[in-house]
Amino acid sequence: MILGPLVTLVFIAPLLAACYTDFSEMKIPNWVSVIVLVGFAAALPFTWGGLEWFGEHMAVGGILFAAGFALWMLGGLGAGDVKLMSSVGLWFGFAELPQFILYTTLFGAALGIFLLVGRAYVPIRLEGTALVSKMFQGKTHMPYGLAIAAGALTVWPTSQIALAITG
Repeated sequence: MILGPLVTLVFIAPLLAACYTDFSEMKIPNWVSVIVLVGFAAALPFTWGGLEWFGEHMAVGGILFAAGFALWMLGGLGAGDVKLMSSVGLWFGFAELPQFILYTTLFGAALGIFLLVGRAYVPIRLEGTALVSKMFQGKTHMPYGLAIAAGALTVWPTSQIALAITG
């Protein structure tokens, strides 16, 4: 059946776009989060689990938006990270929420350590390249969209929606 791979592609493709843009530009464009949101809406008829299920997914997205907004207000996340995290959260229920938070945090910590070490030890000759420059010259910013995408992709195979479309 083509439905499983198609819905998976609709979930994964914008996450890969977010990784690319966040890595190369330190920004996650709004269109990426909109595609994740629209993809969730498009997958609903094929994965519908009733109003309670729908409410649970909306609540997860809302919880992640509220937490992300608070972190944005404190300067801990960028606005693109918040929008991506909350739109990805729509794809997960309460059962997947702790896993998503855990994996995103672990990938974020690994990314943070990589950047700290890289910022201290990247040779000056490499800092001249545009990509390396953006990654290692800023002292406070990091492309957290990579961690969000990695966390989401780790949880995806065991999520309610993925299991519903694969049978």
